[in-house]
Amino acid sequence: MGLITSLSWIVGIALTITAVPVALVRLIYSKRIHHWKLTYTVKERKIWYFHWLLTSDCNAKEIKLFDIGYLFMKKYHNLSKELRNERFSLKFKSFATELLAHIVGVVAIFGSLVFIAQRAFQGNMTVGDTVMYFGSLQQSQSSLFALLKSFAYLYEDNLFLTTLYEFLDFKPTLKELPNPLPVPEVITEWISFESVGFCYPGQEIKILENINLHISSGQTIAFVGENGSGKTTLIKLLCRLYDPTEGRITFDGIDIRDFKISDLQKKISIVFQDYIHYNLTIRENIWHYCVHCIG
Repeated sequence: MGLITSLSWIVGIALTITAVPVALVRLIYSKRIHHWKLTYTVKERKIWYFHWLLTSDCNAKEIKLFDIGYLFMKKYHNLSKELRNERFSLKFKSFATELLAHIVGVVAIFGSLVFIAQRAFQGNMTVGDTVMYFGSLQQSQSSLFALLKSFAYLYEDNLFLTTLYEFLDFKPTLKELPNPLPVPEVITEWISFESVGFCYPGQEIKILENINLHISSGQTIAFVGENGSGKTTLIKLLCRLYDPTEGRITFDGIDIRDFKISDLQKKISIVFQDYIHYNLTIRENIWHYCVHCIG
């Protein structure tokens, strides 16, 4: 670059012009691509869900029996086409703009080569000087382009890393005390739900409201109710997968929020209605559920 600039500052500026527009285009469209990828994730999740429905063996019998495969295929193809068109449009605009930037660069380089050749024809430099400047011009252009393009890629990578950092910076919504109490080995009196209410984040309708319940030690209880009435949510609160938005849950009068979460959950064994059936032996399936209880 120093050698080229020593020949003519105009050639130095022209050399810069060859790489800067392409890098700027890359920076601009990196931000647009990042924004688009953040917005299309919902559609992409739907596509993969329909893909799973159509290809998983666990869904085959119902899809075959009710002849609903074509419905999911139609939804899959419509969403795929929509995403493909959006991606093509964005890539085409990026390609067209980058092509124009390259054309500007080619014109600038061609002008620089003409300038050097003209100086040579006028006898202002030797053949060796001409070859040297031609080589320097090509090498400088290649190096400058690679450098600015690398910065553009770093900028693009940084945009996607910010999403990772935002995820890693999430703080637990369940708070633990600095000095939690030990979980009782045996509940001697009762488990108590005192005016418990709960509403899932982002929703206004309460799943549970003003629940008051006492379960004595050694007592067996069955919760019976319609789907969506809050039975599973009640158990999730007992396991402290969530905290009540109202009221409290106690073991022998001690709020379960005073216990360490991991210690509390080691004392509770649970099999949900949508339990995981591992593709392993019966022994191993049972072991995965029991090993939590025995520590």
